[in-house]
Amino acid sequence: MALAAATVTGAGPAAASPVAVFRGDGAITAHVTGEHPGYRCQIAAHGVDGPWRPVGADGVVDLDSGPLPAGRHVVSVLCENRDRGDASVHTVARNTEVFTR
Repeated sequence: MALAAATVTGAGPAAASPVAVFRGDGAITAHVTGEHPGYRCQIAAHGVDGPWRPVGADGVVDLDSGPLPAGRHVVSVLCENRDRGDASVHTVARNTEVFTR
């Protein structure tokens, strides 16, 4: 079975950094915790762009790439403040390898 899971933290102090946990199967999922409530996040990779999902009041958001071909994917999680738009985009997890089957 070709499943992969990875935990990746953002830059900065450990207590203040959001964390993303990836899992690969027929799609890539990411469970993000510690992000700012009200922001929105997405999985980004070659051939994957969104969808954006809102971060809940608890700082958690679950993301899904949708179906992907089997193989290695280098993914990131991007988040932004919806009120500030592109100027606020930051990376929670960068260039993480996830394998789908």
